[in-house]
Amino acid sequence: MGVPFRHGGREVMMVTTAKGRWTFPKGLVERELTLEEACAKVVLEEGGVEGELRGAGASFRYVKDDWGGPDGVICEVHLFTLDVTVSYEQGDARWPDDGEGSREFRERKWFDTAAIAEAVSSTMATIAAKGDGKGKKGEKGKAAKPPFKVAKAAANQAVLDLLVAMTT
Repeated sequence: MGVPFRHGGREVMMVTTAKGRWTFPKGLVERELTLEEACAKVVLEEGGVEGELRGAGASFRYVKDDWGGPDGVICEVHLFTLDVTVSYEQGDARWPDDGEGSREFRERKWFDTAAIAEAVSSTMATIAAKGDGKGKKGEKGKAAKPPFKVAKAAANQAVLDLLVAMTT
């Protein structure tokens, strides 16, 4: 996962998913690429930006339920920051397509880093207080999946820690 930033970390860029939700650029790691190379590639494909990649801030795992059958697939996410030096406009040939038509449906927007950190913190509080009801019971002979809210909280905490570090 790449967290593109500008203005010394005061702003971060997010992109929309196919379902219209705001997120940071992320994708699968192709076997021939390092984690850093994969991050730079996905940030360019999904967000149309390039820059200086910083070291990994954190990593977390979650279960992607809509892949791999009834039990889903465990995904491991590594967070990197990217100090943006070049930003391409939609339609620019230097903004490559990821093969899924990202340029056609994605929006990108710059957000105040402190405001995003506050929104993530608020989301974490809501998840902790209410839960989301997506936890699944184990089947006979199989361990139960951890509730979605636990994975979501770990992801949000990793992102929050990174954003806070950027603003201090």
